[in-house]
Amino acid sequence: FLPENYISDSEERMDIYRRLIRATDLNQLNSIAEELSDRFGPIPRAAGNLLRAVNLKMRAREVGIVEADMSREGVLSVVFSGKVKLSKGLLAEIAGQFENRLLFSSEPELSLTAYSNSPEISKTELKKQRSGTKEEDFENLLTIMESYVKRNSLTD
Repeated sequence: FLPENYISDSEERMDIYRRLIRATDLNQLNSIAEELSDRFGPIPRAAGNLLRAVNLKMRAREVGIVEADMSREGVLSVVFSGKVKLSKGLLAEIAGQFENRLLFSSEPELSLTAYSNSPEISKTELKKQRSGTKEEDFENLLTIMESYVKRNSLTD
């Protein structure tokens, strides 16, 4: 969110929120971030988190992700657009990134769930080999899919 002590005028804050909602690409988002920094000073953590969330949402939309949920328990759930077709190669690449922490489903639409750790790992082992956070998992998934999209189409 945009803290009141960062942008004190409520109308200005609402204007920035509206512009973030209407932003359609990363260039517009970067422009808003630069403007915030220029007009109001260094971007506080809360505002940076908001900008990062908008960035992830835009990137997700570009690769056909229509819904993403990151639970407190460390579970990442992603639903793909009905138009997205994941090739065997892309599925293998995603599965390789998440090792034994991934579950795919095709009903009612194509989705995946990535657990923070393999369900077979004991609680003791879990503490020893903590894998990436759900945010890192989502970032990694987006990076894999963006790389794939540059080389192929997801809707063929």
